[in-house]
Amino acid sequence: MSKRFNIAYLIAHKTLGYPLGIQNGLRNSIEEQGHNLINIMDLLPSNNFLEWPENYIHVAFALAARMEFDAYIVPVGVVNAFISRSSTNVNAMDYVKLLNPEKTILIEEFHEGYRCIRKDNKPGIRQLIRHLIEDHGYRKICFLSGPATSFGAKERETVYFEEMHKHGLPVEDHMFARGIYSGDCDDVVEQLLLNNPDVEAVVCASDHMAETVYRVMKKHGLTPGSDIAVTGYDDISSAAEMTPPLTTVRLSAYDMAYAAGYEAVRLCEGKPQETEVIESIFVHRLSCGEKVTDNNSDLVKLMAQTPVDREAMAKQMMEDVAETASKKLKQECLPRFKLFVEKIYNILMDGEQRGSVHLTGQDDIDDIFRYDFRDYFSLRKFGDAVTDCYDYAVSRLEGDEKIWILNEQAMFQRIIRKNIVEQYEQRLWHSQKRQYYITRITMDALMNSLDRKKAFLAMFDDLIKLGVKDAALLSFPEPVEYFHNSLHMGDTLLLEASLSRGEINVSDKPKTYKLYQIVKSFMSPDTPEQTAFQVNPSFTVGALLTGREMVGVFITGPSFMYSTELVRVYHQMAVGVQHIRLIQNEQELIAVLNRNNLRLSRESEHDELTGAFNRRGFMNNLEQRVNSILSENKTDCKAAIFYMDMDDLKHINDTYGHDDGDFAIKSTAEVLAKAFAGGLVGRQGGDEFLGFCMLGGSQISDPGEMISRVDKLMEEVNAKSDKPYKLRISIGYREFTVDSDTMKIFSSYMEEADTMLYENKRKHKALS
Repeated sequence: MSKRFNIAYLIAHKTLGYPLGIQNGLRNSIEEQGHNLINIMDLLPSNNFLEWPENYIHVAFALAARMEFDAYIVPVGVVNAFISRSSTNVNAMDYVKLLNPEKTILIEEFHEGYRCIRKDNKPGIRQLIRHLIEDHGYRKICFLSGPATSFGAKERETVYFEEMHKHGLPVEDHMFARGIYSGDCDDVVEQLLLNNPDVEAVVCASDHMAETVYRVMKKHGLTPGSDIAVTGYDDISSAAEMTPPLTTVRLSAYDMAYAAGYEAVRLCEGKPQETEVIESIFVHRLSCGEKVTDNNSDLVKLMAQTPVDREAMAKQMMEDVAETASKKLKQECLPRFKLFVEKIYNILMDGEQRGSVHLTGQDDIDDIFRYDFRDYFSLRKFGDAVTDCYDYAVSRLEGDEKIWILNEQAMFQRIIRKNIVEQYEQRLWHSQKRQYYITRITMDALMNSLDRKKAFLAMFDDLIKLGVKDAALLSFPEPVEYFHNSLHMGDTLLLEASLSRGEINVSDKPKTYKLYQIVKSFMSPDTPEQTAFQVNPSFTVGALLTGREMVGVFITGPSFMYSTELVRVYHQMAVGVQHIRLIQNEQELIAVLNRNNLRLSRESEHDELTGAFNRRGFMNNLEQRVNSILSENKTDCKAAIFYMDMDDLKHINDTYGHDDGDFAIKSTAEVLAKAFAGGLVGRQGGDEFLGFCMLGGSQISDPGEMISRVDKLMEEVNAKSDKPYKLRISIGYREFTVDSDTMKIFSSYMEEADTMLYENKRKHKALS
């Protein structure tokens, strides 16, 4: 067997419409060729309150760039649509530059220096706008475009302006607006309709935007297609089912991605590019103001032929019903469709068994829609296709035969409705079940966090219940901080836990891997003896992100989850890893605290630079001394608090650098430690120090003596120093009697000492 190439797709997140078509096209084409598709998750949460959302996309590209993939596929327009949620001026190509251009294929847009599969937006949108103008006679046509960063949006709006100008129709500023492709732009549509009360048609740059226009119009009592014509772009799966069916432009994301998959393999094999452009096609439906027409589906056209090609009918029905099925799966299912078409055609068209047996039943549906096929074929579309066949037969019959067919059709539609409801309920139940186990991941991590191994076993057991068969969780020795597109990712990763063929493995001592070796170590089914587990050809890898930290990398094989659910799994795993790590670090810290309590206590009360007390340590020790004096019932004990501030520290820092500034601070602290021997010295912060001493006895009798002592010691230091500056310090003090109220009013003593300090500092400056 030839080498299996590992091809990365950036970024896999969306589960609806156009982005889903890209994912399905890539998956099918690459798997059909026997290679591996690795979906790189961007993990961008779906909210508008996230700080720096572009960082999530940057992390996805940076992670992919560090891994040894054979090729990269980037849908530039999809990435730009994600970036449009951010307020920055970043665009997709800023991230694409992180990848090796010789291994990268861009789809949707052309960029110099890269292999590109470009979509030609213009033919379809041009035909659509001409249809609105020439066939319907619309004159007031508004345009709802996509993000300004989107190349596709620019092409579509360019054609709009060209055609309006060509037909002599004015376009005023209020007739044009920008939304986002996902359709989350109700306020934009509201304003567009408010500014154009006489609008006849609204052309949208995406079908999801058209859905938004439908929604806003209905809120105001307007009917799409009747009061205002509405058109879309992309021809998503639900476009034909909208009310009325949406006139749109089909630029098949699936076909474009399918071609990209083949081009990615050609790139890996060193072959030249074949496919470069996918053209758009005008799709004519009712939302542009058309009247309902007779059924003219491709399947009915085949039924009407003489002689009929039943195999062609089976293939057409399968294509009508298929949504995400690959060629391989279609080949496997074609015999079932042939048998079904043979059965219904014989009765509907030949009539030999008409009236004697039921045409279709639950067994027929079960045979075609086996459990493992239901995610790839649409039950609703199957119902529509068979209904078309019934309708055609009914149109050709009279009398009892027609009544029998109508009864059979009614029975079939009841069965289909029942199956669709059951399928919906089953999917809803499975979705709720998945949501439960997704949230359990963090819960189990929290509940078992005192035991690392037990916690990971519980988390991976939840993955098994989610349908995951292969997975690996690797953590960085220390979390990696990321913000403002800055990311310094380490090379070393620790394998915390893995799941292979349903078996969980959590080692006592995590094995070390290199980030760039992950593909070889985990994603090479052609060399299973060298891999930690052998995964399905299509799987997902992404960073584990919490806030502004990247704690590791998670790899997962295919499951029954949608990618939006998978994003939640990634975030849950990240939070679980972070919590386990926090608890483990806490346990280690407690152990260290128990062994080194005195040392840590000292560190918590001492200034790191000078070794003197910090403010907390100074005040704690001062309180201890005062309490000791009071406990001995001593009276009339005099003491003094000193507030001290270095002179010209800023000048030293600015002129000679911060190393000299640190030298000056440490030297001053050493002088004060000698001067206040037997008392207390603390660094308040910056260039400020605190001092305390008792007065009388073996101590000084007057605070002024302390000032003289400090000045003398400072002169000795300056005399021995070879520095081009002199150290000086200004001092203020407050003398007081120690009593039970001392600590309560001590802050006022410090304020008075501080006031005296600044009076002395002014005197120093006057003498300078």
